Amino acid sequence: MIWQETLITRLVDRIENHHLLTDMEPYRQRLEVAAIETPANAAVLASMHRNLWQLWQTGFTSHSSIIDDSVRKEFREGVIDNLAKDLESKVSPALFKGTSVLHNYWILLAGIHQYEIRRDHPPEAAPDEPSRRK
Repeated sequence: MIWQETLITRLVDRIENHHLLTDMEPYRQRLEVAAIETPANAAVLASMHRNLWQLWQTGFTSHSSIIDDSVRKEFREGVIDNLAKDLESKVSPALFKGTSVLHNYWILLAGIHQYEIRRDHPPEAAPDEPSRRK
């Protein structure tokens, strides 16, 4: 449980003091548009994989230090819902104006799991774009 507390503490700091959600807004918006345009259409989302990956990299690069070895080792997809609820309870709701707070946190945590923990990337990005994390 210590890794979860560490991650949440770091995320709260980044959200409240370092504009994490603002930096990630283009990623969130594009993901939302894809979901609206194609509800449950995995093929269309897969075709956008490179664009989403690039938006993630652009927004999250300056915040990637929140992911350390303990988080990387323990973070599993099954804890995303609980982490999102925990994060929601610790961040001031004044930071949001009419958006689904819990859903935004879920998107952020799912992205961390997909791109930072699993290190998912589009196949064509591997040879010509070196990873910023080895």
